[in-house]
Amino acid sequence: MAVQYRIGEFSDLSGVSTKTLRFYDEIGLLPPASVDARTGYRRYRSQQLEELASILALKSLGLSLGDVRNQLSKAGSGKDRRDLLFELKRSIEQSIQSASQSLKWIDAALADPDASKRPISVVVKRRPDVPIASVLVKVKSYSEILRFEQELLNESAGQFHWRPAWSSVASLCGLGFPGGRALCCAEA
Repeated sequence: MAVQYRIGEFSDLSGVSTKTLRFYDEIGLLPPASVDARTGYRRYRSQQLEELASILALKSLGLSLGDVRNQLSKAGSGKDRRDLLFELKRSIEQSIQSASQSLKWIDAALADPDASKRPISVVVKRRPDVPIASVLVKVKSYSEILRFEQELLNESAGQFHWRPAWSSVASLCGLGFPGGRALCCAEA
């Protein structure tokens, strides 16, 4: 009979936590070679160290655990693996290109001596029209907010579904009180 290691021993040999090994078993990625029916102890074969190394290598390349499982469950023609590697390469190249563009923007902003005096540029995106109701008031206490909120609700009864959303935007905008409450609405 081949040597089998308890989960703790296998964890020490592989450098992967027992919690991760249990999770990999749960999702069908690396089931143990055997499970003691009486104790529930998991046992692994030494050959499974190679399987685990493959899992970790594919995961470090950016594959999701589901993709790793699918890849390892296939008998695996060399073509399938090459296609996977080409797809990974393309994805990583896109990430590098995106990160390089971000670095160029940051470098340009840092090189501009007046950049610290200007606000960060804002991009406005168009969205479909959404009915909005609001009240702009100065209040002395949070308890006054409820009164204005109730007025707004009464004025537009039945027209909107209301969802309260707490916001500290008012304090950031310097509206004269330390916080505020905004009512977000959508069409009924």
